[in-house]
Amino acid sequence: MKNITKNWIYKWLLATLAMLTLLAFSACGGASVDVPIDTDGDGVADEIDNCLNDANSGQEDEDEDGVGDVCDNCEPVANAEQKDMDEDGVGNVCDVDDNGNGLIEVFDSEMLDNIRYNLEGTSYATNPEDAGIMTGCGGNVDTEGSAITTCNGYELENDIDLSSISNWTPIGLTGEGTTESPYDYTAFTSTLDGKGYSIQNLNISTSSEHVGFFQTITGIVQNLRFREGSVISTSGDEGNIGTLAGRLVSGSVDRISSDIE
Repeated sequence: MKNITKNWIYKWLLATLAMLTLLAFSACGGASVDVPIDTDGDGVADEIDNCLNDANSGQEDEDEDGVGDVCDNCEPVANAEQKDMDEDGVGNVCDVDDNGNGLIEVFDSEMLDNIRYNLEGTSYATNPEDAGIMTGCGGNVDTEGSAITTCNGYELENDIDLSSISNWTPIGLTGEGTTESPYDYTAFTSTLDGKGYSIQNLNISTSSEHVGFFQTITGIVQNLRFREGSVISTSGDEGNIGTLAGRLVSGSVDRISSDIE
């Protein structure tokens, strides 16, 4: 009798579960469960895939910029926006010297700001610890016909607006003035060729002495215009304040203009 009762209860439970399932299915209009879209068929749904059109089931992302290695146009350096101004398939931050003249191409305010991380201009660095990227440095010849094999400076590729940087830190300035090390700086020793383009909305307000776009220049800066902005120093010490630089120790400055007062 007990076994009959148990079997009846068991069958009743199964029937009830089946009925509930049928009712739930009917309530949903018989709709099937949505299947996530996976364009590249790598087993990772598009909504979380870091490379939609190229299969990469492991989702490797060496530079941690959110773009998978297999479709990243500059794998060693973080560049989430994947900027490629010359549309050659190599990102700006890796394609540092496309014309082979030994000058690293600068396209925007972020790249211009990063000049401070390599004042010798030998590679493009994105932070103080970065050894830098030098893909394509050189490949052309200089005015004397000698082969160019390295990079030694920077060149602008268009006008650059610094509006996104509310207070520009002079390139080369590493200290705001302390008892132990007042106004630490490192000079810009390489070349910056503006190629006739302008730097717009340069704004500086600092307590340091000898300030400008650069703190100190010992290299070459040429063919550059500054448009709009302000340069202010509240330093009580005697110092030089200029749009281009606080000090020119050596090197040369040629064809520079500014309407910043």
